[in-house]
Amino acid sequence: MDIAIQHKDSTQVRALLEARGYSDVQRADSSEFNFVLGDYQGHQIDVHTYTFDAAGNHVYGIAYPLESLAGTGSLDGHPVKCISPEWS
Repeated sequence: MDIAIQHKDSTQVRALLEARGYSDVQRADSSEFNFVLGDYQGHQIDVHTYTFDAAGNHVYGIAYPLESLAGTGSLDGHPVKCISPEWS
């Protein structure tokens, strides 16, 4: 599963997943803004982070267009924000 989160939330997300048995999966393209966490059952979460400034300009991480992050969907019946269909 791929997730895109604000970089400021990456430490909290990493801690939450590590508490559930996930750990770093080493890959050649791993970085502070793009990393994979996996568990003992082989589940993997590919984490992509980004930062925009107050004016909505990309300043760090994966260069998602701001308007691409306005979608909504559901995961196991729970509403989630996601990339808008026209950007996927």
